[in-house]
Parts: sequence; C-alpha cells; structure tokens
Amino acid sequence: LEIDSVGSLPMFLNPRAGVITRQMMWLGNWEPRETYWFVRARREGDTVVDLGANVGYFTLIGARLVGDTGHVYAFEPDPESFALLQRNVRLNGLENVTPLQMAASNENGSIDLYLSERNLGDHRIYASADEPRTTVEVEAVRLDDYFEDRRSEIDFVKIDTQGAELAILEGMEAILEASPRLLMNVEYWPRGLQEAGGSHEALLDLLRRHDFRFFDVSIDPIMREVEREELNAVYAPERGAFTNLFLARGRETSENLRRRLSVWQGIHAREPERREDAEEAIRAVEKLLQLMEPGSADFPHVVVEVSN
Repeated sequence: LEIDSVGSLPMFLNPRAGVITRQMMWLGNWEPRETYWFVRARREGDTVVDLGANVGYFTLIGARLVGDTGHVYAFEPDPESFALLQRNVRLNGLENVTPLQMAASNENGSIDLYLSERNLGDHRIYASADEPRTTVEVEAVRLDDYFEDRRSEIDFVKIDTQGAELAILEGMEAILEASPRLLMNVEYWPRGLQEAGGSHEALLDLLRRHDFRFFDVSIDPIMREVEREELNAVYAPERGAFTNLFLARGRETSENLRRRLSVWQGIHAREPERREDAEEAIRAVEKLLQLMEPGSADFPHVVVEVSN
C-alpha cells in the first residue's frame, strides 16, 4: 500500500476477506476519506487506540505516524484477523504496537463473537438474521479498566465494531473525562447499534455529554459538521445506512461563539453608534470560528477558549 504522508506499507491480506482485500488491492487503500483525516489528526508521540483493528490497516499507518515516542494499541477479537494483524506488525518491524486479541465493551468477561463468512470485516457481538453465523468466545474488557493508569494519555481512538460502538463508549467514559483533547473516529450505524441492544440516540447523547462535535466524513468531499437532526434523517435505522463520524471537542465553545456572533450582528444592525466596535468584534469571532473548522490549517488540534 502507498499512503500519503506515510509511504509504502507492506501488508498480508486475507484472500477470504473479499470486500476489504479487493479494495486494498485495486485502490491501494481502505476508506480514503477516513484515512485522510486519520493521517491529518496524528502527531508524533501520540497514543492511538484502534478498536476493530482487523488485519492492521489503521494500526500500521498510526504506528508510522506516531513514531518511536508514540504507541498504538490494536484490539481485534477475531482469531483469524488477529493472526494477520500480528504478522503485519512483525512484517513492518513495528515495536510501538501492542496487538490485543480481545474486544472492548462496557463489561469485563467473555462474549460471543458472531462470525461472518461473507465479509470478514463484519463480525458482530450479536446474532444477525442476514446470514447464519458460527460463534467464537472472546475476551472483553472495559477500556477504563485496561487503561486505568493511562486514561489521560490517549490522543486518538478509532472504533469500527459493527454496532458495538455504544457499549465500547460506555466502558470508556472515564477516559473521555480524563482526555479533554481526545479525537475519535467512530462508525455510526443506527441499525447495527439497535440490533446490538443499544440505540443511535443513546450514542449521540453520550458524545454530547462529553462536548464532542460531529463531523460526517462521508457526506461531502470536504468533511463538515452535522447536527443530530441531519444524522437522524440521513441514517435512520430503517434505512440501514451508515457513516463514520470524526469527533472533536469544542461544541460548547462553538455554540458560545455563535451566540456572541449573533449578538454583535444584532448590535451592528440596530445601533449605528456602535457599528465600528461591532464590526471589529464580528471579525474576531468569525476568525475563531474559522479556526475550529476542517478547512483550518490547525484543525483538529486547535483549542479555542472563550471566557464568559
């Protein structure tokens, strides 16, 4: 594989994993938009957690980008995919990766993983009516427990787990509290969340409590922020559609700035004697809002603080 800003990545692929293997062989990458933002968000020295690592595509990219001072923890419960993940880590000589054959969840213990023969990237933690599935028992762990002494050290989390995303987030709320600059890429598949016993509304509520803004990677060529109303309309459970959300902190700050912008725009329109001050304030607020948008050179690492 050839990835911009990363270079050549030799990988073993599973010939039985038709969907993933075909795209990587034909196009030389997997999920190109998600890859672009994953690369842009990574910095040397970062700690990355890859949940649903499969054979290691994002794991290998992340390990190259974070360098010797960073680390990647790659969680993959499926024995077949995990074996290839380990081989790919060894093939690339990566000593900054910890492969873990376990699932992340909201409880510690053992769970059944329902295996798909049609798509080896579609294993699930629940039975599915789409195809008969064999099961394998796998270890599950709460991330808050696994990273108990390192909760504040995590910089990026990628979650692509076929509907288990809510359970995983419930098991890492202490990490969300301890890591104010944490960035995430989370698969958003309302039907899968529902079939796994959760709901998309509960997932969005949890993320909102932790001040995350939602950026839909799939809607437009340039990622843009979306509100939950749009997500609910486009990805309603009955439609079966899914996307990946890039998540960055700062919703409260963004809303505060937009309220201030509205106030100053009102002053500009109604109070001619204050128009010069209003114009200066409007320019300042608009500049801060621009820093928080994907088009900014500093996004997603910029942290805008607004005093009351």
